[in-house]
Order: sequence, then C-alpha cells, then structure tokens
Amino acid sequence: MMALVRTDRKKIVNAEMKAGMATSGGGQGEPGLTPGAMMAAQAKANASYVEKEEKRLLKMKRRQEKEIQQMVEFEVKMSTIAADREQKAEQETQRVRLHLIVPQLHAFPSKTHHHRKDLSRWPAVELAYVTSMIE
Repeated sequence: MMALVRTDRKKIVNAEMKAGMATSGGGQGEPGLTPGAMMAAQAKANASYVEKEEKRLLKMKRRQEKEIQQMVEFEVKMSTIAADREQKAEQETQRVRLHLIVPQLHAFPSKTHHHRKDLSRWPAVELAYVTSMIE
C-alpha cells in the first residue's frame, strides 16, 4: 500500500513539474518561448536599453549646450557692462577736466570772449591748448 501511494505521489509531482516547465519555459525566459524567440526578445530588450541610453546622452548633451550658451551670454553681458562702465568713467573724466578748465578760462584771455563757457564753439586748437595746460 505504501508503495502505491509513493508511485501516485511521484506521478503527481512529475505532472506538476512538467506543467511548471511548460509555463515557465523550462526555467529560462518567458513561458513557451523557443530559443529563437528568446533571442529576439533579448535583442528587443537590448535595443530598448540602447534607445534609453541614447536618449539620456542626447538629453545630457542638450543640457551641456544650454549651459555653454548661457555662459557665452553671461560673458557677452559682462563685456557689455564693462564697456559701459569704461565709457561712463571716460565721460566722468571728461566732465572733471571740463570743471577744471572752466575756472581757468576766466583767467585765459581769448579773442572769443563771449564763447568762453560754451566749449563746443571754441576753436579746437585753443581747447587743446587749455587741456594740455591742466594735464
């Protein structure tokens, strides 16, 4: 009797193992796949991985290009600001020079007495002479 139970048990276990192997594909891959189908599935998985990696690299490249563009724009902006600052400093220097010249003009005899304060009407030679006196 015990032998009969053992043989029945072996039959049930074997049947379950066969059913399990058929659904799990022999323990490898997806259920019921042939080796060719498994290779195709593996190739598809690899292709999707490659696509994801390419997308990631493309995204990283775009981000780097954007950062470089921002850096260039920043440098251009800083250059413009520096040029403006330099121009304002030059204008301030000219303004200070003119404030130094105007008081001296009263002591400087000129043929164009009525044009002393309006330096834009002064002859260039006379203005250069006065400017050279204060430098």
